[in-house]
Amino acid sequence: MLQSRLLTWRCVNIARQRFSSSTRMISYGPCQTPALSFCVDRLREIETFVAKRYWKIDAQVKLPDGSKAELKWRVPTNDAVIDTRNK
Repeated sequence: MLQSRLLTWRCVNIARQRFSSSTRMISYGPCQTPALSFCVDRLREIETFVAKRYWKIDAQVKLPDGSKAELKWRVPTNDAVIDTRNK
């Protein structure tokens, strides 16, 4: 308990020096800090994501008349994912 109180006062004093001398309270806790860290980590992952092609589908089939055909799958443009971030 004492360590928590000392840490709180330390944080408040730092906040007063950096932001405003009228700062009285800082909200933090054993759940808020890790949760914020998860959010920041995920945001960084999203911002640094680079899409890569990693598979394609090709098929060679034999048709009922005995001929062969090669089929290649393509993503229809109306089903494509659109990046709407920062817009």
